[in-house]
Amino acid sequence: MSISEAQKKAQKIYNDKNKEQLQKYRHTYYLAHKEVYSKGYDKTYYLTHKEEYKKARVKYRKNNPWIKHLTSARRRCKYRKSYIERGTKCDLTITLTKKLWFRDKAYNLKKPSIDRINNNGHYTYENCRFIEHYENLIKFRD
Repeated sequence: MSISEAQKKAQKIYNDKNKEQLQKYRHTYYLAHKEVYSKGYDKTYYLTHKEEYKKARVKYRKNNPWIKHLTSARRRCKYRKSYIERGTKCDLTITLTKKLWFRDKAYNLKKPSIDRINNNGHYTYENCRFIEHYENLIKFRD
């Protein structure tokens, strides 16, 4: 048994033994901090650190360019009428889109675009590829 499993087991035993005491503590803590809980998500930290968030977001997008393509595919499946009527689903995950990005060497393309090989199929790892945006536009018109 590894250490983490032993710790989990000990924690579970402790929680089971002290269930009522822990519930009382949680309730007391909640009552003492009720106004914080009633506010919900507080934007003050975000508003005071807006530039840091923006820099972090830009850096994340730069280091993970496949994210915007995945987001766009998901958005199309969720909101575009023609996709909804056909029942097109996006079964891609961040990990699969990243694999797809490197499989197709999209980092070498000038303007990569995600393309479904079979337009009647779903967005799946097997049915998608990255090609130049211009090629995708030509394919779309044919």
